[in-house]
Amino acid sequence: MNSTYLIIVSCSKKKKNLGKNVPAIELYDGPVFKILRKFSTLKKFDRLDILIISAKYGVLKYTDKINYYDEKMNQSKAKVMKPQIMKKISDFLAVNNYEEIFINLGKNYSVSIEGLENLVDSSCKIIYAKGRIGERLKQTKEWLLKVMN
Repeated sequence: MNSTYLIIVSCSKKKKNLGKNVPAIELYDGPVFKILRKFSTLKKFDRLDILIISAKYGVLKYTDKINYYDEKMNQSKAKVMKPQIMKKISDFLAVNNYEEIFINLGKNYSVSIEGLENLVDSSCKIIYAKGRIGERLKQTKEWLLKVMN
């Protein structure tokens, strides 16, 4: 069964140095990932897919195993990575049919997915988190509460 909802988030500067081959959701330790981990302990992600835009790896599924790193996304890097990121998201969308996609990306990461709405079926609703980080976190938590109930 395919998931109904997709959330796209950026990697976080704050990471746990847990060694090699660690699931992305465990390695990243920013506020969004703390919220996602809290939700994952409450309920399984059976209706939700999570994609992470990483400054090092491009697009990751939350279960992908990765190693600790320290790289930062900037506008020019996002532009360079955009074709690879859009291709991976496009391939992912081709085999999944979502009702809603929620996007919580900072300014630099957003550059890498400009034009995403052109890849999505018209029946799919795209919601962008807006405002400062605290406002975006609140919107993310509210959206997760809505779709996971």
